[in-house]
Amino acid sequence: MSRYIYSIVRCLPDPRTGEFVNVGAIAGDPTTGDWAVRRLGNTERIKRFAPPAAIDVTDRFLVRLSSEIAEAREMLEAEGSHPFADDWLLSLHHDHRNIVQLSPPASIVAGHAEAALDVIFNRMIIDPATQPRPVTVGKDRVVQDR
Repeated sequence: MSRYIYSIVRCLPDPRTGEFVNVGAIAGDPTTGDWAVRRLGNTERIKRFAPPAAIDVTDRFLVRLSSEIAEAREMLEAEGSHPFADDWLLSLHHDHRNIVQLSPPASIVAGHAEAALDVIFNRMIIDPATQPRPVTVGKDRVVQDR
């Protein structure tokens, strides 16, 4: 187990109000270069809260982060070094203060970046699976089944 840092990625449709919805998270170990990004699987809540333009900006940010991590991983394999400084995630937090925001970096202990994201999504981010509504049973059906 190692110490990882993470930030939750938020979408603020109107930064003036300060209301946001969590859309994903990033976690990684700055010393080893093991980083991962994950987006919510169920986007219905995001779509009800944010307009398509704000969601598009957030999605492009997450894609860009994923690309940067993939390039860093290739550099790590080829050259043995990773380009992310220890304060990379903190600088992302400070640089993104509009439609896309990142929570202040926090620590988590995990075996790898994906395991850290598993814990974050299980405990801190609402990602409800779409559930069918339960079928209601009327009085006639109960009497008929007896």
